[in-house]
Amino acid sequence: IMDPHLLFGAPRVEGFNARKPAIDEHERLLKAYDVLRATPNSLILGSSRVDVGFDARSSAWPADYRPAYNLGIRGGGPYVSLRYLQHVLSQHEVGLVVLGLDLEYFLTPKFDLPTGEFESYLRVTRDGKVSRDPQQHMGDLLQATFSLDTLTDGVVTLTANLSGESSDIVAGNSELAP
Repeated sequence: IMDPHLLFGAPRVEGFNARKPAIDEHERLLKAYDVLRATPNSLILGSSRVDVGFDARSSAWPADYRPAYNLGIRGGGPYVSLRYLQHVLSQHEVGLVVLGLDLEYFLTPKFDLPTGEFESYLRVTRDGKVSRDPQQHMGDLLQATFSLDTLTDGVVTLTANLSGESSDIVAGNSELAP
């Protein structure tokens, strides 16, 4: 019911589970599932600067490119953006991709490819092939249903919504507590 990680797409009820404070700790998981459900026509990719600096819900987006989704990821570089782009394109086409690149990526001759569990949330392998392993998706759903982490995040979600002070994610935009 709380769906703190946006894996199930449960209806958001104001004052109960509408805001999702788990974005602070589980952004890569939340966005991997939420972006596919949103089926955006435009993607905004990049680091936290993009996450904060672009508004996917802005009326400035041309009608042909709506809805937009902000896939800016804190601590994400070009590789992370590529992986999330592959993830989305494996499920449907998009009309526009906006990629924000930080100057710092061009100041070093070499950067290491990040590793981490975010790779397991994606529907494609590193070489761009669609992953047909339903076990990972099922594992994510089981973890989101029966884990202590999810129970804790569910309580935090309820508490934050009751108090009215919570971070949230809407159209990929990370929104800070009011």
